[in-house]
Amino acid sequence: MVGNTTTLRVILAFVVGGICGVLGASLLEADLANNLFTYVSVGFIEELVKGIVLIVIGWRVIPKSASQGALLGAAVGAGFAAFESAGYAFNAVITTQGLDLITLLQTEALRAILTPVGHVLWTAILGAVLFGAARGRTHFRFRFSIFYAYVAVALLHGLWDSMSGIGAIVALLLTGTTIADMRFGFIPAGSEQAAASLATVPAAEGE
Repeated sequence: MVGNTTTLRVILAFVVGGICGVLGASLLEADLANNLFTYVSVGFIEELVKGIVLIVIGWRVIPKSASQGALLGAAVGAGFAAFESAGYAFNAVITTQGLDLITLLQTEALRAILTPVGHVLWTAILGAVLFGAARGRTHFRFRFSIFYAYVAVALLHGLWDSMSGIGAIVALLLTGTTIADMRFGFIPAGSEQAAASLATVPAAEGE
């Protein structure tokens, strides 16, 4: 237990962060265009949703401290990542050829490696700054450091998500070929379309 943050509250942060976080983010992201620039919007939306969940979960934590914020933030981020990974797993295992357990295992293994430096770290940073701004107080207190932290983690989130798409574009520009196998779900359709549109340029020039 850190301060008055009990194990039950940490578990609640994990569960609520996973269910409400993923559902809320999915609703807000439903109308986003599917392209490389969407990642920035996704980063801001998902970090905002997790931040709201964190505020609700930590409202009655007294006194507030950066360590408690980091702990609850990590729990919210872990819950979000767990439920998000379940969605990736479902998409990976269902294929036109039937169930693909190998792809499922590969997807979940990679997600397990990347999650600690993804959602868990970003929300832990935001939580530490959010709770640290209200240090010793009973209620949250706004400071510009919270806004700066939010923007920073959202941009890191967007940059992290866009790495696969950027890699596909760079590979295309350097080699002139596209990545054919995108079954794992880490290169969204928008990135594939962007790569395909660029691939038509060298082809047209060669005619």
